Amino acid sequence: MLAYQRKYQGQELICVSNFYRKECVWTAPVALGGYRVLLSNYSDSEPKAQWTLRPYESVLLLKESR
Repeated sequence: MLAYQRKYQGQELICVSNFYRKECVWTAPVALGGYRVLLSNYSDSEPKAQWTLRPYESVLLLKESR
């Protein structure tokens, strides 16, 4: 699993990727209120504080604070 966050000019992006063929649990290090799914390889991905990512699931979350 790989997760990282970037901030630039009032926008925040969180990328979370599960590179395993099994489900993995990811606990968000920040509150995800205001984030939306920008891109995902599963159509029903939703931001959650504790998220069970499915096999090979990757999600980009975006928060715009402007």
